[in-house]
Amino acid sequence: MHDVVDNIPFQSNSPSDLPTSGTNKRSIIIAIVFCIALLFIIVLVILLNTKNSQKIIPDLPPRPLINNAPTGTHATESRSIPLATRPPQKITQDPDTPIMKVGNENIYTRQYEYISRTYPGDISSTSVKKIIMDKLVEDSLVLQGAQKDGIAEVKSELLNSKSSDLYERNSTVKTITTLIRNRADKVSGVIAAIWFLNERVGPLGYEKGKELAYKKITELHDLVKSGQLTMEGAVDRIKKDPEIVFLDNAYKANAYIKFDVPKNQSITISKEFDQIIWNMNQGEITDVSTIKDYQPDPSKPIPPLDKQTPETITKTYVDALYVFGQLRSKSVTGKVISYEDWLQKQRITFKIELFK
Repeated sequence: MHDVVDNIPFQSNSPSDLPTSGTNKRSIIIAIVFCIALLFIIVLVILLNTKNSQKIIPDLPPRPLINNAPTGTHATESRSIPLATRPPQKITQDPDTPIMKVGNENIYTRQYEYISRTYPGDISSTSVKKIIMDKLVEDSLVLQGAQKDGIAEVKSELLNSKSSDLYERNSTVKTITTLIRNRADKVSGVIAAIWFLNERVGPLGYEKGKELAYKKITELHDLVKSGQLTMEGAVDRIKKDPEIVFLDNAYKANAYIKFDVPKNQSITISKEFDQIIWNMNQGEITDVSTIKDYQPDPSKPIPPLDKQTPETITKTYVDALYVFGQLRSKSVTGKVISYEDWLQKQRITFKIELFK
């Protein structure tokens, strides 16, 4: 009996000895595969959302910057905003509906919608509407005016067309605007200056400060006039002169004026000196000139900052600085005084009609 009992194999009920190792391994593999698949799906969704967010407006190439705002009342309006930066806002009119006529060209709703993408915010506001309409008018005047004046050839499909390539149209406007600005009458050169009354009198007093400034500026002028010193050399000497700090604390920054301006833009605060520059020939050097600047009347009390207006502050114009300059280049044809002047002539030539 003992032999029979001894031949029966021993069986344990311990969980560690149960035949489950193969099942556990398969479960682990399935869990890993499931996690990998889930992670792949999450990554794919993120990539698709990122791609869609970057391509807000379908079927439009990257747009250039618009930077042709007119001077004057709109000079502070920034147009350096990339086109197609947001989806078009809802326009109730048909895209092919004309909204106005400039000269011989109809301007359509689709063009308004295209330009509206430049401006953030609500395009239904009156101020934004005016900016967009002004831009559309200006672009049409530039294209038609350039063709009329022989400044540039404009593709016929870019004018008065419901299906014109608005990206190419905008690029053409920008190119022509640059051409017109480059054709404008302009002068360029440099000016050396020494202030002796920059808002307040220096420690030497007004009269003595004025005498010292005149002495130093005339010495430098004579050296430049005789060819012994360049304009840049004269400016460098002003900046390195320790005595001039007693005349103007900002003398280093005020010593040099470099200009490159069209006819309708100021060179200095003196119209008289600007006219001297315009009357010169290329390479010539002006005489030393005195320029006046306004100073608050010390006999009149200055009101608080929030109450100050041009009418509440009495300004007295007095001699304030000495200057001399050199004309480096001059382009005067009389055909284009400035881009703004040319554009105004186009407004007179081409009738602008708004449709309701």
